[in-house]
Amino acid sequence: GTLAAGFGHELNNPLTYVLGSIESLVVPPDQQGLVDAALEGCLQMRDIIGALQDLGMAGTSGSSAVSLAEAVEAARRLASHNLADHRLHVDVSDALHVAFDHTRLVQVVQSLLSNAAEALSGGVGNIWIEAQGLGERVQLVVRDDGPGIPLDRREHIFDPFFTSHRVGEGLGLGL
Repeated sequence: GTLAAGFGHELNNPLTYVLGSIESLVVPPDQQGLVDAALEGCLQMRDIIGALQDLGMAGTSGSSAVSLAEAVEAARRLASHNLADHRLHVDVSDALHVAFDHTRLVQVVQSLLSNAAEALSGGVGNIWIEAQGLGERVQLVVRDDGPGIPLDRREHIFDPFFTSHRVGEGLGLGL
């Protein structure tokens, strides 16, 4: 907890400067989308830092009724640089809501979309994100037409800090 709090403090200072700079930018209307994406990414970083700081503390996250379609769209925007070479097919009803922390849901979906895009790194591919209500539950499926997860790694994909990346490329923190 102490390490996470110190780490968070050191990251929040420069992040606050970046956020203030982005918010004060005046850009041509055709460039505003880039500024909005940068701002959204910084806000997500701030929330992730807050979650890391909370790691060692007791308490619960801020769960509320979240629009799954809005969370998927936010994740799509944040992962757009990874998705540029691929076809994304989204089938998520505006009527679907889940009791979850919005930032964490966006983070999970963004990680799934980025992982799917990485699996397709050999060329253009398809990524599908679909959701359906199942009584009081919601099922969210993200799939791609890539090669799949190698058998020897499948049993570890939900282990904390597991990554299939080379050293220094991924920490397995997304999920």
